[in-house]
Amino acid sequence: MVCAADHIVPAVNEWTEHVGVYQVPRQLTVSASSQVFIGVAEYAVRELEALKFEATLQQSTVVAADLQFSEDPRCPEGGYQLAITDHGLVVSASGREGAFWGLQGVLQVLHAAEYAIDNPAQLARGIVVDLPRFPYRGMHLDVSRHFFSVADVKRYIDLLALHKFNYFHWHLSDDAGWRIEIKRFPDLTALGSKRSGTVLEFPLNPGARSDNVEYGGFYTQDEVKEVVRYASDRCITVVPEIDVPGHASAILAAYPELACAGHTSEAKAFFGIFPDVLCLKGATFDFLSGVFAELAKLFPGPYIHIGGDEVLTTRWSTCEACQDVMREANIHDVSQLQGVFTARACELVRGLGKQPIAWADVAHSEVDPMVVMPWWGKAQAEVAAEAGHTLIMAPVEHAYFDFYQSRSLDEPLAIHPQAINALTRLSDVYDFDPLAYIENEVTQSRVIGGQGNVWTEYIRTFSDIERMVLPRMSALAEVLWTPQSRRSWPDFLIRLSSLEEYLARKQYTFSNSHLKPHIEAVWRDGAFRVVMDSPADIVYTLDGTLPDADSDRYVEPLHLSKSARICAAALVDGCLIGEVRLSLEKHLGLDQVIHLNAAHGVDCEPEAQNLINGVLAHDRLFEFTQWTRFEGVDMDATIQFDEPTVVSSIRLGFDATGHRRLHRPSAFSIFAGTVRDDSELLIRIDKEEILDAGGALECVISPAEVDSLRVVAHNDDVAWCVSSEAMVPTTIFIDEIVVH
Repeated sequence: MVCAADHIVPAVNEWTEHVGVYQVPRQLTVSASSQVFIGVAEYAVRELEALKFEATLQQSTVVAADLQFSEDPRCPEGGYQLAITDHGLVVSASGREGAFWGLQGVLQVLHAAEYAIDNPAQLARGIVVDLPRFPYRGMHLDVSRHFFSVADVKRYIDLLALHKFNYFHWHLSDDAGWRIEIKRFPDLTALGSKRSGTVLEFPLNPGARSDNVEYGGFYTQDEVKEVVRYASDRCITVVPEIDVPGHASAILAAYPELACAGHTSEAKAFFGIFPDVLCLKGATFDFLSGVFAELAKLFPGPYIHIGGDEVLTTRWSTCEACQDVMREANIHDVSQLQGVFTARACELVRGLGKQPIAWADVAHSEVDPMVVMPWWGKAQAEVAAEAGHTLIMAPVEHAYFDFYQSRSLDEPLAIHPQAINALTRLSDVYDFDPLAYIENEVTQSRVIGGQGNVWTEYIRTFSDIERMVLPRMSALAEVLWTPQSRRSWPDFLIRLSSLEEYLARKQYTFSNSHLKPHIEAVWRDGAFRVVMDSPADIVYTLDGTLPDADSDRYVEPLHLSKSARICAAALVDGCLIGEVRLSLEKHLGLDQVIHLNAAHGVDCEPEAQNLINGVLAHDRLFEFTQWTRFEGVDMDATIQFDEPTVVSSIRLGFDATGHRRLHRPSAFSIFAGTVRDDSELLIRIDKEEILDAGGALECVISPAEVDSLRVVAHNDDVAWCVSSEAMVPTTIFIDEIVVH
């Protein structure tokens, strides 16, 4: 017997179980009590047939059916009630949207019932009462970096519908390509939709190059209308985004006259943030007026997204037209021009009867309250809320589904900006609470929902899209639908198993990364305390060899008093999943005090402590929390020993293996500090030796008794910076100062 509440994702608000069961027949009749629900009933028939039921739509609203859609004005908007009785299933709602969301639960439950042991399939009798927590529940898709067909977009919308998302944010323009037909400006698709190639690997890698294969694609207006209708049939509103004034390279490739004087552009083969921005001249706003007017006709929903993120002001600072705007507006800081631009763009959108949305970067400008999407931390969200904006939360640490899903070395290539630890585990998504970003209860009311973002720099195929969003999308759906008090991580994992069977039946590709072990370690009281986490059983070794089914099983935290090379995998149905490694090094620097020279731009002692915490970053892809970053400055670190200590070798890690070729130091200098002399140079390593060393360098010295050890990683190199359009000092990342 199947209990409905055990199989519905997102979790329902309330479930009341009754005595008895409903035996599900193979031949199901479907009815609608009013014309409002006919479309939902027809959709139900198609989906039931896909589940191998024989479904028939009854024309009569009087005769009872196995699955009935009944109008009940008492149900709140978007909510529904599902009654499982002796005679069938009744979905009650006040409108089509609530009935459609109720149907999604019915389909998940019937799938589970069909695969249950009972024959015929049996459902526990009871009543579900369900209502969304937030009115805006969104998923985003970037089609600029990589383009996806109409069929792919429809399949994505089907995923949204299954999870009860009601907004689809369609990111249609960026530096890499313009993707929608605008009849007034045909060169947007003739020129702006094409780029000369696509970068291989990561753009910031030394020696990164393009594949030099022309790439393009766009949606005709007829195709856009088809997608909008398809989404509407599934109670989903499409939000188009045209990203301005930054990320505008593709626009300027088509219409270079919209750039600041003397500058041209092209759709970018490399990915990043570029100085190519729209000029604040009259022609730019005439252009936007025409574009927004066509968008307003194509998209009947309330919103047009105008972008506004990551705007560089390099061009504006030297542009005479932009300087004239500054004088007219009586502003003195070029960064304030974004506020002027945003205000004018919003005026155009509102003039068409639409509401503008922008990324929360615009909240720092003096613009009238609008809908914004905070994505860069709590501070950004607080600023936006205090400024009176309405918030849709999409924070990088919880809702960026282009980030890695685990630290396993077999994870496919994904983006990982150096500024953050680009890991979004399934549990990170489930821990998300949009209201937690706003401490003031009054301004919390300005949060209307949340959204998951899918940027596609390194997502080339639609099966890759599916693998990146599933099952993280499922966790986000529950965050945005289910009350916080009704959510449970262990319960979610149980229901997720049933949902994944349902998704597999629909031939979706989903990741198993949430099963791969997650390892954390900390040195405390003379030992490493190692904690591993996975919903599955974990097997591991401590010598770096790959584990097998007979290896030690993780039961409780390990306490290791010596160095170890941990390798762990999940054991699922006799198969090993993942290869998660963590190297721990016991050395003389542990338990000591380390200081970074504040004159070199770093004075954060907790960050400095990572240099001698014994946890190495080399095995962990993009583990930037374990690397200490020095941007354009030397690392100048002094380890102060609690007693005179004999030192004979120092090893320094400075490279993240093949997953990311970070810049290396230009030289190393190591000094001994004693009571007699605090500046004795022990050894200096030049760049040639560093280049030959790979990802770490072992410096062997004559044994010396020291009170302190000063290690300087010199950073004298320069590299080309796209955003600055100049050679700039490099950033180095240092892993660990291992002292023996």
